[in-house]
Parts: sequence; C-alpha cells; structure tokens
Amino acid sequence: MSFDVVEVSSGVDAIKSVIEADNAGIPFVIAFLDWQMPGLDGIETATQIAALKLSHDVPHRIIVTAYGTEDAFNKAEKAFLMMLVKPVSSSTLFEAAMAAITGGTHTQCKTGVDGYVRTDLAPISGARVLLLEDNDLNQQVAMELLTEFGLNAYLAENGQVALKMVCENQYDIVLMDVQMPVMDGITATLEIRKLKEHANLPIIAMTANAMVSDRDNCMTAGMNDHVAKPIDPDELCDCLLRWIPPLNRADAINSDAENPDITVVQVVAPHISDASGQLATLYEVDGLDVANGLKRVLGKPAFYLSLLKKFAAGQANSPNEITAALAEGRRNDAERIAHTTKGTAGNIGAINVQQVAGRVEAAVKNNAPDDEIQRIFDEFDGTLRGFLHALMQAMPNETMQAVTAVVDLQALIPTISKIEKLLADYDSDATEVFSESAVLLRSAFKDDAAEIENAIQSFDFELALSLLSRAKEGLRILK
Repeated sequence: MSFDVVEVSSGVDAIKSVIEADNAGIPFVIAFLDWQMPGLDGIETATQIAALKLSHDVPHRIIVTAYGTEDAFNKAEKAFLMMLVKPVSSSTLFEAAMAAITGGTHTQCKTGVDGYVRTDLAPISGARVLLLEDNDLNQQVAMELLTEFGLNAYLAENGQVALKMVCENQYDIVLMDVQMPVMDGITATLEIRKLKEHANLPIIAMTANAMVSDRDNCMTAGMNDHVAKPIDPDELCDCLLRWIPPLNRADAINSDAENPDITVVQVVAPHISDASGQLATLYEVDGLDVANGLKRVLGKPAFYLSLLKKFAAGQANSPNEITAALAEGRRNDAERIAHTTKGTAGNIGAINVQQVAGRVEAAVKNNAPDDEIQRIFDEFDGTLRGFLHALMQAMPNETMQAVTAVVDLQALIPTISKIEKLLADYDSDATEVFSESAVLLRSAFKDDAAEIENAIQSFDFELALSLLSRAKEGLRILK
C-alpha cells in the first residue's frame, strides 16, 4: 500500500488543506501533526479538524513530537489521539498509519516491556550479531537491546578487533560504529570486503551523523544499510529483519493473505511503569526527555538510572578533553569526543546537551573560525555542566540508603541465586535484577558490589560470576 503525501507548515494550513481536499472529493485519510507548530499546536489543530463539518470521514490524527513527556502523553490520550515520539522512521510512520486505519494490530506483534509493542523477531531469534562500539554507555544500550530481542550479541571495541573476530567466527550481521579509535568503521568495512568469504556479510553503519555525504561514504565502503544513533529500537528491529535471513523460513511467512509481504504492528505511546517512584524527580530536570530515554531501553527504569549514572561519570570531563585536544592541534580527537557526547546524550534523552555537542562537532569538522568554535564550545560547556548538576541533584540518593540498610540474609541468598543463574545463562536481565536489589547487595558486599555491578553492566558475565563467588565466600555463604 502507498500513500499520496501533502506537506504543510502550520496548523492553519493543515485545516485549510483538509477542507479543500474534502470539497474536491479526495479527502485525507491520515494527518500527522507536529506537536509544536506556529500558531496552532498539534493538539489544537487535531481538535479543530475533528470539529469540521465534512462530507467525508474526518482524517485520523496522529501527533508527532520530540518531547515525549508524561504531560504530552496525557494530553494526547485525553484528546483520543495516537502519539509518535521522534525520531520516527519511515516504517514507523507506515505502521502508525495502518494501525490508525485498521483500528488495531494488523498482523504479527510482540509486546515488549511496560506497554511497548514491537515487531516480532522470532524468525531471526538466535542470530549472531557482531557489534562494533567503543563507548561503554552505547555498548550497554545496544547489547541490552540485542539480547532483549533474542539475539546472540558479541562486542568489539574497535575495527581492528572486529576484523580479527570476523576472520575467526561466523556472524549473521555486523553493526558497525563509524567513528572509533585504532581502526574506524569505514576502514574496517573495506578490510572485511577484501575477504571473499565475507563478500555478502551484511554490514550496517551506526552513526549519529545524518548528512547524506556521511551515509554515502558508508555505502561506498561496502556497507549495506544505515541505522541512526541514538538507536531507535523500532528502526533497529526493521533493519535486522531486513538483512538477517530468517532462521526458520516457514515461521517467517506472514499469514495475512491480503498483504503477504507486509507485517505491521500497532504503534502505541509508551506507558512508563515506575511503581517505586524512583524516576519522579528526573522529570523536573531541564533538557532531559525521560520518556524518550526510557523508550530506547524498552521502558526499564533501573536500567535507565544506571545509564544516567554512567553518562554523568563518563562525560563530566569531556569539555576539558576537547579543550586539550584543540590546544594540541588534535582536531580529529576533539571532533570524536564531541561526537561521543552527542551520541550518549541522545541515548539518555539529554536533548539540549545532544544538540549543542552536535554543533561543536560540526564546527570542528568544518574548520570553523577559532572564535566561532570557542563561542559554541562555551555554550556546550555551560549546558553540559548545568545539566550534570541538575541531574545529580535529581538522582535517587542510593548511597544514604545503603548506609542505613540492614543485611537480610533470607532476602540476600535467593537474590544471589537468581543473579547467578542469569549470569550463567548470559541473560542481560541480570542488570535489572542487580539494580532492583542494589541497596541490599551493596550493604552486604560493600566495595565488591561496585566491581560486580560494573562487570555485569559491561556484559563480562564470567568475571561477574567470579566476583560474586568471591563476595559470597567473604560472607560465608556456601549455597
């Protein structure tokens, strides 16, 4: 199915277009309305369209916004409107349109965590994915998504390591970060394509750069497709299904007789479950889109909190690192540091930091005058430091809780057993379980708890098991 598209720039123009199309006998079926438009916003525009006296059916109205806050979702829900959170892929737009037209799930679907609905990945479950990513926060997000999708994910920190792994193992797909130290993604792809046995290995570029020239460079090097960073789970799903051959082709056949080549899922606004209220104060942090950040981690509050802590620890010194790199003439390093900050900020929903870090990256990359780079850098420095201060003020005070907590062995032992089983099965849910019982575990294991948590978050499950075993011996827990 295809759609004819008409683009307008304001709510008033949207209303006029609906009236004109209705009078011409060719009415609109769907209206995608930006939340923030000049004059009338998306909600008001949708409300006025619904009140029009038309000869044909009123078009379905879908709100599109970059600010997926709880307030925005509540307003859309009260107006009986579907909402999509940017960035929105073409497939997501299509799926939303089909869901609105059909009034529900059209074919296969799989319900994710906390009300998320996504494409069914059963046809490629168990596929081997090689992820190239040098930043630990981005590694954690991507590995969590891949394992949650039922895939076997393997990590390489740079292109040189990845090249060695490709030569020694078989993978169904490679997700390639473009900007990496030692050997970047472009070079690594060129080297892999020299190997005849891997001529058809799908290689997907992952980059926060949206310029057409950047994507063209990836395709010229031999990559097959592109996924934007920060990673959108729906877009990643679509890409994986597009390039990984179904492991069971019989199961991969869509049963919809009318549209045998199309699988559509219902697109819903994420409903965030936070029974403990641990995220409540974060909604007050200026420049932090909590709903957007949660969407990228499939709605897991504990996992999201761990990313926020990692961002604060990992990016606090990035202004100093950029300053030093520029002073020493290492412009490529300065550009890469700003690029990393931009990508990690996007993963947690730090939209203001993401935008200004992107401007620093672009200024350095385009050899802007020194005074212009300094002006943009000063804005970046102030924005980042202000954001980190507000973030740390809003984060739950786990340290104080841990000091006053009493170790409950009856609760501790089954918790340890559960974590051990998850680690032995290489199950990423170990991160979630550890975070949920962090106060208890930190009180029991003291300094060992931080090492165990770091190993789990780095997906070094064998090391985590070893550290956990040592910590148990210290408490004389033999089970």
